[in-house]
Parts: sequence; C-alpha cells; structure tokens
Amino acid sequence: MNLGDIYFKTFLVLLAAPVITTLVLLGVVRQRLKLTWGNVCLVAFFIAPFAGILLNVAFHHRVFVAWHQAQNRFVPRSGCVTYSPDFARLYATYRMTLPQFNAWATTHPWGLTPGSSGLLTHDEEAMGFDSPIAAFETSMADNGKQLRVYFKSGVMYLSYNSM
Repeated sequence: MNLGDIYFKTFLVLLAAPVITTLVLLGVVRQRLKLTWGNVCLVAFFIAPFAGILLNVAFHHRVFVAWHQAQNRFVPRSGCVTYSPDFARLYATYRMTLPQFNAWATTHPWGLTPGSSGLLTHDEEAMGFDSPIAAFETSMADNGKQLRVYFKSGVMYLSYNSM
C-alpha cells in the first residue's frame, strides 16, 4: 500500500472503531441500563463520531507511522533510526555500514542507480545532513514519484516522494 492509501485507511479505521466498540459495549450493558436496541443505536449515533474524531486527533499519526512501517517491504528491516512519513513523502534514516548500504541499494527491486539529482539540496535540508559520500536514486516518474538514498557517517538517508 502507498502512503496516501494507508493515511486514508488509518483515518477510516480510527473513525469506525468507536462505532463498533460503542455498539458492542452498549449491547452488553443494554439490559442493565434498560435500553432497547433502538436506544442503543441512537446513543451510539451520538457518541461514536466524537470518539472517532478524538481518536484521529490523538492517535492518527502514530498509527499511520506504525502501519506504514510494518508493511513497507522496500526499506531495510533493521537499523531504523527515524521513520517520518506523511501523505506524500517519506523520510527515514538507518544505521548501516557503507558495504551494507551499497549491497542494499544495488539489489533494491526498483533499480536504484548511482548519482543524485537536483533534489539533493532539498533532502539535505529536510533530513539534516550534507555532502553524502554515496547516493543512489530511481528515475523520476511522470507523476513525481522517486526514491533517493544517501550515505554518510554510518547512516543511510532515505527520501521518497509519492507524488
């Protein structure tokens, strides 16, 4: 799944979870509170949207980051230092050696090639590094998608634009 897809699905899951939870909990205590099923649905109708909004405000980014990182099979599995996705881009850093970096970059399924485009300056500013000793990237797609990776001082810097 891509960044935008997981971002939207996270929103929907956190919005739907309170509806289901409210219906189940009210259904369980329905007889004790002397509620009919109609009243259960009515109470859930008013409580669940507010709970869904609160869940999204409080937990959306954390759930989104964890979900995206767990399913992303195109990044190294270990050594993650930072992982910062948003709707349209991903910045991440990984601890590794230069031989590990070269091996990972040359075997990446997207066909990374040595070199860096004009976006190096932007990536340096966004991720806080300068003058990498190695760089690989994919060619930029028509829609702006591109993966760029850099290596400096035992850290791989990964930058991905999804649009």
